Amino acid sequence: MLDGYEENFSEEDFNYINDLETSAETVSQFTLLQYNDRSFVIMTSPGTEKLHVLKVKELPEEIRDYFLELHDSP
Repeated sequence: MLDGYEENFSEEDFNYINDLETSAETVSQFTLLQYNDRSFVIMTSPGTEKLHVLKVKELPEEIRDYFLELHDSP
């Protein structure tokens, strides 16, 4: 596990994901795109040879601010 992120992800969660008897409910892949004081979340197809864009949504300002803070934090 990545050092410094232990409080965000429990050992129980880690073990559940790694257990061959369990599987994820969904697997999603997202990209955040920021430009001109706007932010977009782009949902793409995970695990495909060619990337497929499934959805594009502009983020509300409060969610945009959250990701900007996350990006700027150590």
